[in-house]
Amino acid sequence: MNIKDLLNNDSETRTSGHMLDDSFFVKRSNRIEDRIIAQACEKFNNRNKVATTAPMDFDKFLAAGNSNHNEAESMDTDDVQVESVEEINENIDYMSDNDYGYSRVRNPDRVYNAPVDHVTDYEHFVPTHVSNSRAQAVSLELFSMFFENNVSREVYDKCIKIVNKYMAELGSTKVDSLLSYYRVDILLKEEYPVKSVAYDMCINGCCRFSTVEEGDFIDEDETCPHCGEDRYKVERASVKPAQTFQIVPLSEQLRFELAHPEEWAKMAYGTRCLAGRREDVREDIFDGDAVGRLLDRGVVGQDDILVSMFVDQFNPFKNAKMASSVIHVINLNIDPKERYKAGNMIQLAIIPGPNHPKDIASFLELVLDDLRNLGANGLQFQTDSGLVIAKVHLVMATGDTPAVSDLMNLAHHNAHHRCRACFSYGARDSSTTCIVERDGPSLLRTEESLHQSVGGMYGVKGPNIFKDLPTMTSTAFFGLDEMHLLGHGTGQQLYVALGGKFCPTINDGGRNAHGIHLQDRLKHHRYPFALDVSLEDIDKAICASRADIPADFTGTWRSLKESNGKRKAVDWIDFLLFVVPTIVVDHFVFDRTKAAVMKLVTACRIAQQWRITAANIQEAEEAIGRCHAFLRCEIEEKRLKPTVFVTNQHMLVHLSYMMREMGPLRAYSCRPIERTIGVYSAAIKSRKKPGKNMENLLLGKAAIHHCLGCRPVICATNDRRTSNFEVASNDVAGPQLWSRPTRSSLAELAAAIGIECQDLVRSLVPFWAREGIVSFEENDEVVCANKMWKDSVVYRVRSSVDSRHGRANNLAVLDDAREYRFILKFFSQTVNRVTRLFAAIDCLSDVQRVNQDLFPAWDSLAPGVVKVVDVKSIKGIAGLVHDPNDEAIWHIIWPLLKYNQ
Repeated sequence: MNIKDLLNNDSETRTSGHMLDDSFFVKRSNRIEDRIIAQACEKFNNRNKVATTAPMDFDKFLAAGNSNHNEAESMDTDDVQVESVEEINENIDYMSDNDYGYSRVRNPDRVYNAPVDHVTDYEHFVPTHVSNSRAQAVSLELFSMFFENNVSREVYDKCIKIVNKYMAELGSTKVDSLLSYYRVDILLKEEYPVKSVAYDMCINGCCRFSTVEEGDFIDEDETCPHCGEDRYKVERASVKPAQTFQIVPLSEQLRFELAHPEEWAKMAYGTRCLAGRREDVREDIFDGDAVGRLLDRGVVGQDDILVSMFVDQFNPFKNAKMASSVIHVINLNIDPKERYKAGNMIQLAIIPGPNHPKDIASFLELVLDDLRNLGANGLQFQTDSGLVIAKVHLVMATGDTPAVSDLMNLAHHNAHHRCRACFSYGARDSSTTCIVERDGPSLLRTEESLHQSVGGMYGVKGPNIFKDLPTMTSTAFFGLDEMHLLGHGTGQQLYVALGGKFCPTINDGGRNAHGIHLQDRLKHHRYPFALDVSLEDIDKAICASRADIPADFTGTWRSLKESNGKRKAVDWIDFLLFVVPTIVVDHFVFDRTKAAVMKLVTACRIAQQWRITAANIQEAEEAIGRCHAFLRCEIEEKRLKPTVFVTNQHMLVHLSYMMREMGPLRAYSCRPIERTIGVYSAAIKSRKKPGKNMENLLLGKAAIHHCLGCRPVICATNDRRTSNFEVASNDVAGPQLWSRPTRSSLAELAAAIGIECQDLVRSLVPFWAREGIVSFEENDEVVCANKMWKDSVVYRVRSSVDSRHGRANNLAVLDDAREYRFILKFFSQTVNRVTRLFAAIDCLSDVQRVNQDLFPAWDSLAPGVVKVVDVKSIKGIAGLVHDPNDEAIWHIIWPLLKYNQ
């Protein structure tokens, strides 16, 4: 081995990231060689700070790309140069304390100093991490952008050649050149050596076949027990499985990830929650009664890791019939603010289909075997501080309604006992199973019934695959997804109810009448959901409001009638939480309906909160009870069809139970998996071999997410005061003024916002009282801007809103959440070398409290008052909903806190 080998990035002896195995300890020469390489790289990396010229600046090059990758910024690292072999032996310390961002893995030599009993089980040790070079870090960032947008290998390589040629012309050295597709692919494999395991499955996606051990007899005539298709196919005189799917084991992914000190540090959140549970407030799944029981029974320890599993079905092709399923895991020990980022979530497998599995348990059995071992024996891995043993427990397995029925092994569709939580009986009405519960609520399914080994009663087809898990203590183990329940379920059902769907005296043909004529007919039949405006007027008001709804709202705010079957759950949730209480409730003909619907909105709004108290849960329970009592009364009076009580409507009864057991519904929402499915659907392009395409994406995305993670490329922050941003002197990392800041005098600023200069001065003086400032001159300069970034929200001034943006982020909510003001101008002022940020705002007057003080109404004709406030007093953004009857009346709404969008 010579010095050229050390410098060759493509050499087979390059610092490796392969998992340790027996050969690592047998072949001592390989061990010594790896150690020498690692020591050399670290030593030369340190020397490079003096020996090399300044590296190529990639910041401008990545500026456009970073807009789509907010979680990763650019990073400066040093390149490696070697002058003499003798320097290799000078560096004894193997670990690098460098935290420049992306990490490359290598085999740890510290294992050799560990106690003997630690070394005996080699699979518990994983590579440690060192920093990538600058070129590698930037190449990974670019590769991620190309990979996730399904750009071909050829296009990527052509782009890299163009960039490298441009950098060379600017005098960049060869070590700064970006990596080709091939070299990035090799780098990913070295950085993420976790391997997937392939299993045979039915070519139609029915089930997974049992594993054939090496040396066992292979039955070439074996067929699927569900569809009869052959397990094997013969190609060129060799027997091959007709179709396979791959699983990336959870234990291997966690072992590799948590060995990194940054990833292991994230587990501290879960440890704190398990050690200090609160009874009165629920902000996460740790605060629920279910986790409390597991702690009391000793099933879960305070240092353990809790995970949840999601199973959902998707079709990657719009114009073809195909049903693929993804198995998705979330590490609950990570703080919710970071938990739902792509780099922190785990995909175990994608079942390619093409049909929905008839035996989902056969696929999940492999995952459950791994989880049982993690729960009983724990996950073992090596860190800087020694060997870590952490048990991992599955505390929830969930998905949408069909997926949960599969997981619980319950009957689907129109089964009489189809509620996952209780033994309620559903009666048939017009080919629809409805659960009216005229005799009161039914008993909940017991823990014993979940662990039973036989089926045939209360809709249970047979034992579920989780029956032997000690963490399954109630039906809450199977979750309750707020997105499908409140969006596609409650919100959409209420919208179609406004169109008369549940009116028993008007058939489908009678509901074809348009506009107010339909509502007049519904009013004549005393239909409870009759309106004094047409449904078309409601849709027009929604569309007209779109330009005044900030991007913080997740819905599209377009007509719900135009594409009733294509609207997403978030559109229906926005309709339920914001449109109904502002412009629908007031237009119900009957007062009894107004009260009942507001109760429904109140309960659903509580279910959308991240922080709920015992009083909130009790309020939601009572609100749903009164709403359902109203519906049953209308059914008894023959003014409403019983089919309003479909399964989703019935499941609202169990909202309070789920929040007591598992905490806020947002903590186990299906939103993250739906977002993940969207990413995979966009990336899967192969129709000839979609299964192989899915396998490559599964491993590729896992590697990219690990490399990018949440670790930035550049960890050093720029001084915003010397760039195109304005920040306060005492809060450089705080709010920032954007959009080409310009210098103006106080007189010019006063004229721009429509007030006298002396009034502007009087507004500013109190903020500078500590500096002894009593007045300002008209010619004193300020720096004005049209945008502000604060708490991940971009605020715009009112005059800068362009119709092309479609959304206006210019109505600010101030400290007390009862003051709403349009933003006229942002500006910074510097006095005695101290810089502060201000906003000139137009206060809304004649704001009235309506609808149980939920959302106020504002008369837009009332004149406002211009004031100046410190930007720190701005606490959020609000939107305006137009009234369908009065164009001057706008309803003020604001979004809820969210982590998992």
